[in-house]
Amino acid sequence: MSERIFVAARSGRVTRFRLRFSVHELDLPLGESIVGRSSSAWITIDDPLISRRHARFVATEEGATIEDLGSRNGVRVNGRTVHGPVALADGDRIRLGSQQFTIRKAVEAEAGPRRATGFLVRCPTCQLACAKDAIVCAGCGSSLAEKDETTTTVHPAWSIELLLDTFRKAEGLGRPTDMERILAKIREEVDKSHELLQRHRLDQLADVAVRFSVEQRDLEWARWALSLFATHRVVPRRELGEHLGRLPAAERTTLAPAVDEVVRSLGPGPVADPIDRETLRTLSSVVGGPP
Repeated sequence: MSERIFVAARSGRVTRFRLRFSVHELDLPLGESIVGRSSSAWITIDDPLISRRHARFVATEEGATIEDLGSRNGVRVNGRTVHGPVALADGDRIRLGSQQFTIRKAVEAEAGPRRATGFLVRCPTCQLACAKDAIVCAGCGSSLAEKDETTTTVHPAWSIELLLDTFRKAEGLGRPTDMERILAKIREEVDKSHELLQRHRLDQLADVAVRFSVEQRDLEWARWALSLFATHRVVPRRELGEHLGRLPAAERTTLAPAVDEVVRSLGPGPVADPIDRETLRTLSSVVGGPP
């Protein structure tokens, strides 16, 4: 399913900066510019992860800053979460919700009538955002003829990344109820996406699920983490066994069937990689299964 986004930027004020979104550019004029889902914002982004008043840009002749206005999903600059006004440099990457922009200095000042990029659809092949009426993707050249123009969705990888960030914040604040609620939402996102996870994302999910399982003595999440490795037919990282080793022996043994399922998913015969073989032996030993 393709993602549909609508981005509109008002103009009419002198601009020294631009926000680059995929293959499109939006003017960021001098003065204050509010970005959000509200139609009254200077830049309106119709995205469910964007708050009505999400962030504030302030541009002057000397430079530009961005400030989070208490949004639900936050503002990041070059991967770092920001709150108060933060100075921006040419080329900085800005993420608002699930949308990523790059700030660029304008070559020359421009003014003109209201300008809108229109509806964008995300190419199902390379995930580049393209104009709704484009026939082929500007990034990879694949056909966009079958794109879905009726539903606004968020790419599952972005949603999971945001949920992981939220989980870590709840973990830092010592809120296990919120942590479990977020894990349940992550599991829901994984189940409905019907897409295999990238290896680094799989390891991240397994790590938070198993650590929560150990800390809360709730083995449901350890079983779910192991089931992910069985589904993806890959060997868990060694650290997963180390986490499980912190459980009482009687509880660890109940995970033996889940570990056996991981082993069976890898197919008949010995695992070729010696490190993977040792990891599986260690994991089986931790849960009391056969070596």
